Amino acid sequence: PPEPLPALPEGRLPGSRTANETVDAPPAIPLGQDEYVIDLPTVLRLVMSANPTVLDARELVRETLALQTKARVMLLPSLNAGLMYHNHQGNLQASTGQIKDMYLSSLYFGGGTRTVVAESLAVPMVRVFSHLGDAIYEPLAVRQQVSMRRYDARATGNTFLLEAINRYFELLAAEGRLEASRQTERETAEIVRITATYAKTGQGREGDANRARTEAYLMHTEVQRGEERLAVNSGRLAEILNLDPAVRLKTVGGPISGIQVIDPQADLLMLIRLAERRRPELMSDSANIQHNATRVRQEQLRPLFPMLMLGYSGGSYGGGSTLFPTQLSNFAGRADLDFMAVWSLANMGVGNVATVSERRAVLNQSIAERTRALNGIRQEVIAAYAMVKGELVQIQITQRQLADSEEGFREEFLRLLGAEALPIEVINIVDQLGVARQELIKAVTGYNQAQFRLFVATGGTPTQANLPARETPPPPPAGGAPPPPPAPGAAR
Repeated sequence: PPEPLPALPEGRLPGSRTANETVDAPPAIPLGQDEYVIDLPTVLRLVMSANPTVLDARELVRETLALQTKARVMLLPSLNAGLMYHNHQGNLQASTGQIKDMYLSSLYFGGGTRTVVAESLAVPMVRVFSHLGDAIYEPLAVRQQVSMRRYDARATGNTFLLEAINRYFELLAAEGRLEASRQTERETAEIVRITATYAKTGQGREGDANRARTEAYLMHTEVQRGEERLAVNSGRLAEILNLDPAVRLKTVGGPISGIQVIDPQADLLMLIRLAERRRPELMSDSANIQHNATRVRQEQLRPLFPMLMLGYSGGSYGGGSTLFPTQLSNFAGRADLDFMAVWSLANMGVGNVATVSERRAVLNQSIAERTRALNGIRQEVIAAYAMVKGELVQIQITQRQLADSEEGFREEFLRLLGAEALPIEVINIVDQLGVARQELIKAVTGYNQAQFRLFVATGGTPTQANLPARETPPPPPAGGAPPPPPAPGAAR
């Protein structure tokens, strides 16, 4: 039987220098001064309330609503008030053609302005100036444009929600992979300790101890890469949430488990039909087609509708001239009412025909764009469905791989303790165990991302998905410091 391992003080333990430089080494990337614990529901809320692109899409809807209001009131009159003083000195031509040297002056004040002699006011007090066809068709066209903008805003929100979900799962996976790397590093450090002790007592070779020490340094490099991934993924998630990048984000922790928001056994054809009915991109394209069809009809009927001009004014008017020495006198009330309707053919009708052709071409382009979007959405559903199926199988494979690796490591480690196994055999099984842990985390993360990708591809909104509820601290303000951490023992 092998001799028992000597119990030496930690400072003199063979391989202790390796442990200090690997397992006990400080993080390669220092942690930030502020940390904020975040979960998936909080991520979704922050995207919808703080992401600038999502907010910009909402403001575009508000802008279009304002245009809709303007289109609905095209036949409502504008109101004007003002005054005008006119003075002339020198030659004037009378209606008979005679040139006269005279002066005249006038003053008008009240509703409207700009009048000379017997002319109606150029700027009436009550003024309507609008094309009747535009007053009929413009509200309908803009209403369809509002629908298009709303669906676009919903599609933008879904896109950024999905991206935020992917980044959250990447952060969760980075934390899990880092912990898995540290676990493998601790196991490798134990092998270093054992092989170094064997080499010191003459029960093993120095080459085996050096090989184990090299493996420990390589494993520590993986840990440092994991710390780098963790910092990078925290910054990427903070970016899309519009948070201060100096604040280190971390998940609530716990085991990484699969999330199912859509049945992986669902029929593919049913999912495609569901996407065709629910995708906001298709709804936006349909609204755009209706919008362009209305524009075509508007231009076709434009020559049949007149341009309406209505003006009414009332105020006080007076003045004088050479014939009436007092320059400003004879003030009295004055009222003017004018109405005109003008039918027009642009460029003898050729301009109207060209405009109709242009609008019809835009309509055909929007129809083609919807067909192209429909084909792309079908492909998205097929790809996401395949990812869900593939990652589900991958999880089953990696689970078996991890179980076999853990059993193999347990057996080989016990044999190493009994001086029955070669150190290189134990190192190899530790490598396989580390790979199995990493691959399982990748598979679960890929499955969760594929689930949400399929959910969004079929027209679902991530905020409406059934997510596990967790209580977390309130979100920090955009670009600001996080709230104070919860009291010890408080639920997260």
